[in-house]
Amino acid sequence: MGTASPTDRARALYRMGRYDLAAAELVPALADDPEYGDAHALLALCLENQGKLVDAERHANAAVAAWPEDAFCHYVRASVIKARGNARQAAASALEAVKLSPEFVAAWHLLAMIRLDQKDWKAAVACAGEGLAHDPDDEGCAVVRAAALLEMGYYDKANDTIERLLTRHPESGAAHALRGWYLLDRNEPHGAIEAFHEGLRLNPTARGAQGGLQQARGSRNLLLRSFRRMERPINKWMQRLPPDARWLGVFLYAVLYVGVMWLGTTILILILLLLVVVTGLF
Repeated sequence: MGTASPTDRARALYRMGRYDLAAAELVPALADDPEYGDAHALLALCLENQGKLVDAERHANAAVAAWPEDAFCHYVRASVIKARGNARQAAASALEAVKLSPEFVAAWHLLAMIRLDQKDWKAAVACAGEGLAHDPDDEGCAVVRAAALLEMGYYDKANDTIERLLTRHPESGAAHALRGWYLLDRNEPHGAIEAFHEGLRLNPTARGAQGGLQQARGSRNLLLRSFRRMERPINKWMQRLPPDARWLGVFLYAVLYVGVMWLGTTILILILLLLVVVTGLF
């Protein structure tokens, strides 16, 4: 049996989460062959996971320059650029990856996440759907599809996706967290709390689960539940506003929130006064 190459050892270490050791294997490999695109790409991923994003982008760019027809290199560049916060450039690289390799499910998932970050819900659903067409069991694409459908208010379709996701991936913390958001949107805070707890038990870093749990606890309050019912259509309306008019949406949202809180306080005071009068303590 032949000895494993440095790149093979680095890939195995990467899968184990030993990014520092994986990177150490790749440095001498690149010294021997500076145009080894796959090694540049893998090193970029190692550096990204260590938070060294500037160096990661340098190697990702080198990977694409060395192997411009390799989908994996473009995928890695998209991942690194997304981590650096440039969604537009990240989307361009991810699009190049799926153009070169349409069956590359991980690239479709990445592109769907970028569209989700851009609040382009329809595009996120479409990209996730492309990935699921190639692999119906892909957890990442299903998660993004469900999240985008929830944002669009397509609750039945979102729930169908979440139920299939939970059937195929019952240990997915993200799936349980999404179920929590679905139940919260359907005004079922108690069921949402259970779902968020399960999501956090399975994955303490489940995206949005902690914030969702806090909202679900607050939504047990009738007044806050009523406000949440109004919140989503308001957010949708704000997203349709031109960028230079977003301040108006934020202002109206703040006015509504203060108004609801004031109304609740006023009602509470009136109830207390009524009790005082009725009991003869006034």
